[in-house]
Amino acid sequence: MTISQIVFLGIASRLFVCLLATTSAYLLDDYDSSVSTLLTAKNSSSSTVLQAFLRWDAFYFLHLAEEGYVYEQEHAFFPLFPILVRGIANFIKLFPLISTFIVSYERTVLLVIGVLLSNFFFVAAAVAIYNLSIAIFHNKRFAWITAIFYILSPSCIFMSSLYTESLFAFLSFLGMRYVVEKRYWRAAFVWAFASFTRSNGIAYAGFFVFNLILKKDDIINNLNGSINIVKVFSARLLKSSILCGISTVGFVVFEIYGYMSYCPETKTTTTNPHRRPWCESRIPLLYTFVQTYYWNCGFLSYYQVKQIPNFLLAAPMILLSFCGIFMYAKYDWERFVSLGWRRNESFSKIVIHNKKTKEEQETSTYFSSELLPFIYLWIVLLVYALTSMHIQVITRFFSSQPTVYWFASYMLIESKSNDVTRKWAKLILGYFVIYGLCGVILFANFFPPA
Repeated sequence: MTISQIVFLGIASRLFVCLLATTSAYLLDDYDSSVSTLLTAKNSSSSTVLQAFLRWDAFYFLHLAEEGYVYEQEHAFFPLFPILVRGIANFIKLFPLISTFIVSYERTVLLVIGVLLSNFFFVAAAVAIYNLSIAIFHNKRFAWITAIFYILSPSCIFMSSLYTESLFAFLSFLGMRYVVEKRYWRAAFVWAFASFTRSNGIAYAGFFVFNLILKKDDIINNLNGSINIVKVFSARLLKSSILCGISTVGFVVFEIYGYMSYCPETKTTTTNPHRRPWCESRIPLLYTFVQTYYWNCGFLSYYQVKQIPNFLLAAPMILLSFCGIFMYAKYDWERFVSLGWRRNESFSKIVIHNKKTKEEQETSTYFSSELLPFIYLWIVLLVYALTSMHIQVITRFFSSQPTVYWFASYMLIESKSNDVTRKWAKLILGYFVIYGLCGVILFANFFPPA
């Protein structure tokens, strides 16, 4: 159970996914074969091997790496990953022997770099979630199983394509580890890059609010006098505000860039005909406008009869999330509803015996109070996914949520001593593997879910 073993398994899984994707693309006809036209547009020699990874949103990320932001709707995709791809390509151009090749086959090179980057960050994320689990649970076996479940993620194909999932997962897990270790400034700067990668990175600011303001701790308990409490609370409020500002700066900078690009001010009193309608909003957020106007994302806008198949595709992850949240909350309702300020000690004694076996110690780790902010984040993101997103995206949307893998690990360990749990553990494991494998084949041939 070492990090080197996790790295080996992570690399092996990526090689298998890439092999399955390319084989599927070669043997099966694409639902949409227009990608071949795109890849040959610049004298590219790309074969089916690379075409298997250029699907759905990957088109946008490739175009962003190649041309930058040209169209308004492209602002649904954040810039850090395309910047990294473009930056590496520009660096390679500095070497004369290969610069000519890059210029001739630039699009192919960008695609290769993007795929390699995604796979690199996938392996890094597997190590990061292992280290995060160690920091919280201090249980190597539980952390190891968690890392394995991440490697078997049902959204595995998106981790190996020109997508941001792997990079975002790595930044998410790394920042969470720093928060657990109370290295808040490091976490804030890591999450600044996360919010420059995906919009949901701004949600991580909630960890600072919870840990510094809402969470019950020994420092607050030992304070005497209202004046001392006010001083400590004020200092924490200031620190939390600064940390939140840093962690969300990526999102803010991207929105400022969008406003400056599409909402130019004129020196005359006449209305600028090029200003977009969202520029006149009280809070002019381009990302929100693009999601609503171009992608039909909004509160309950996806609740249509024709979307029932997509809800069925998302059902396993929704059910897993509901079960994970409910079981954690049920373990100690008082702790859950009081933000950890109260605990039902009598209930805890019933659930956890004074003399616990090794398996009982490992399964009880999932119910640790350290998981409270993670569970609250899970709830917030689940509600958002159910009400305001393309619901079929929830599988990869939750690929960066460690609670998914912690709950799966808990169920697998608990299954050794519980027949009912054993059935559910088999279903979860089967879901991870089967959904992941089917997803690779469908994605490689341009079939949904995207």
